[in-house]
Formats: sequence, structure tokens, C-alpha cells
Amino acid sequence: MDLTGSIISNSPTDIWPLIDVATNGQHTLGKSKKDFENKYIQKKYIPGVSEKRLPIKGFKHKGELKKQLGDVVDYVDEDAARDVAQIPKKNLNVKRIPLSREQRKLYELLLKENPKAEKLVNKKRLETMTPDEISQGYNTLVETRKLMNSIGHIKPGMNLSESAKETPKTRALIDDAMTHLKDTPDGQAIAFSHLINGGIDVLQKGFQDRGQDPGLFIGKGNELDGKKVTEESRQKAVQDVKNRKTRSILISGAGAEGVSLGNTTWEGVLDPF
Repeated sequence: MDLTGSIISNSPTDIWPLIDVATNGQHTLGKSKKDFENKYIQKKYIPGVSEKRLPIKGFKHKGELKKQLGDVVDYVDEDAARDVAQIPKKNLNVKRIPLSREQRKLYELLLKENPKAEKLVNKKRLETMTPDEISQGYNTLVETRKLMNSIGHIKPGMNLSESAKETPKTRALIDDAMTHLKDTPDGQAIAFSHLINGGIDVLQKGFQDRGQDPGLFIGKGNELDGKKVTEESRQKAVQDVKNRKTRSILISGAGAEGVSLGNTTWEGVLDPF
């Protein structure tokens, strides 16, 4: 038995080696992932774009594909998995926070200074750009994401405390977290960001300014608030939450998987994947 989401999140061709193993090679899906792609996958033609980078638009020979996969593949959606694993329902609320006028000006300035980034934003088609163009544009896009979380990351002279107060999205997340902890005496909160600088750092200062001293589970070796993060400090942060010594913890991608904090009652995700 193999359980994977790769076929949906990465590439449909990832099904081929799984079928090859499950059937001991007794299938007609081709001799390789490339054979499978050529036989069953339809791509959208875009002039000037190489075959390798064309986007997928659908499937060919669906009846044959269904017959080949039907005996060895089961599809389990989120609701079914949730029922089997007895995972509680999430109360998910997406809050869209308008940029401040200052943020907008800084954002436009960043794009103006890097036409490659502006192209990425406006075209939204990576396959029409060269790897070098993507690389040059992506670096600026990371800076724009940091700007959305922390104006002080871009604006000279603004410290983390000021940035936590002046950045609309981060202020809103911290407001929600503090309201929940106040209204839920036994509540515990997680705040998540993919970014250390321009994410976790401004959240940490914002929480501290509101009377919380959150634990940290981020990549080892990073240093925040004058303290270096080690495996020992990360595990202590987890245990302090579990033992209710602290009511909040900040997590980056390093703690997105493999950390179990079952008594969490509120989670805030600062920036989307």
C-alpha cells in the first residue's frame, strides 16, 4: 500500500512508478513516465514554449486509463480521510486585509525596480519565461511578500515593534490571536509564517508587546531576539506548550510537519504557500 498526494500536487506522471510496482510491470501504461505522458496527457500549446514546459490541460484515452488504474488505485478525498482518522472539523476563516497606502507605494516601487518581477506578477505564466528571468523576478517577489508581513523589512528606520503595529495584515493576525487567548482561558495559539525575517520576527515582537512570550519552532541556527534556535530550544518550546507553561508558539516551515500540539484552539497563518 502506498499513500501519496504527489499525483495531484506535483505531476500526474508520478502515478506510473506506483502502478509499475503494484502490478509487477503488468500494465499497458508505457515503459516509462515519459511514455505515460505521451500517451495519456494533453498539453496546451503555447508558441515559443518548449514541450517540457507546456501546461497540462487534460487527458487522452480516458476509458483505457480508467480501466488500468481502477483495479489498483483508490482515491481518498479530504472528507473521507477526515472521517477515517477522526480529525475534527476546521473552522477556517480567510481574512483579506487591504494594504496600507505606504505598503502599496513600496510594493509598486519594488516592481518598478525589477521588470522581471513585474512580468511574473502580471503574466502569471512561468512557462513563458526563461529560468533566468524567473530567478531574477522571484527574488524580488520574496521581498514583496516580506513587505506584506512587515513594512519595516523594506522601510529604513522602522523597528519590529513599529512594524507589528503599522503592518495591517500582521496587526490583524495578532489582534485575533490576543482576542482568542483573552476570551478562551484554556486556549492555546499557533501563528505560522514561511518567512523568518519579515514573518516570524515581526510576529514574535508583536506577541511580546502584547504580553505573550511565544515559543519558537523554526529552522535550527536562526537567531531571533538575541537567542539562537537549537533542537533543544525547539523541543522545550513544544513541551512548554504541551505542559501549558506558555499559551502560544510561532512556527515556520521547519515545524509544519511532525509536530503534534493537540490542545491548540487557534491557528493563524500569516502568508499563503
